Amino acid sequence: MTEPKLTPGTLYIDRDQDVLSGEWGQYVKIGIVRNDKEASIRNKEHQTGNPRRIHVIFSAESPMVEHLETYLHHIFASRRVLGEWFLLDDNAIQTQVIPIAEALIEKHRTSLEAFIQKAANKSIASSGISREPTDSELALHQQAIDAKHALEILQARQDIIKSKLIQLAKGAGGISGVLDFQKKISRPSLQKSKLKTDHPEIYGLPRLY
Repeated sequence: MTEPKLTPGTLYIDRDQDVLSGEWGQYVKIGIVRNDKEASIRNKEHQTGNPRRIHVIFSAESPMVEHLETYLHHIFASRRVLGEWFLLDDNAIQTQVIPIAEALIEKHRTSLEAFIQKAANKSIASSGISREPTDSELALHQQAIDAKHALEILQARQDIIKSKLIQLAKGAGGISGVLDFQKKISRPSLQKSKLKTDHPEIYGLPRLY
């Protein structure tokens, strides 16, 4: 699993506004500035040559700002319009984007020291001294093994499903053919044997259509 980069910076969310009418745009930009650069400076760079006024409607500092941006972009990928611009109204920003961002930032802050120590440990030479693991360490190790095994099973199932979809699409004229195929196999059918067993009183009666 890829570890988050320990790059501090600021997450910002921009929304533009029409200079003449004052009407707010329907798109927002979810971006970052690294290290000590302020979001307002980045905002001025976006403003250059833009006839619409760009406002920073939210900003927050994070010790792992690149991971934060990537995470938010993935979560709201279905609302992406182009690049870092997303179709999100004010309610979605206040009730979804900001709470998720703040929760992740808090996790970054509480786990930062552990990541820093882990990075530092890589450069420490081994003493060659070993000891027997404790029961809690063995239990934790087994949990990690079980979790990895479960992940491998899910990934294998995902690969099988993808393979089946690809094969189905090849022989069905693309995704539209897959959908047509799904409709065909989903169409209800009369199970005569079950009807005869469950409702013998009506089985064998002449059809009325």
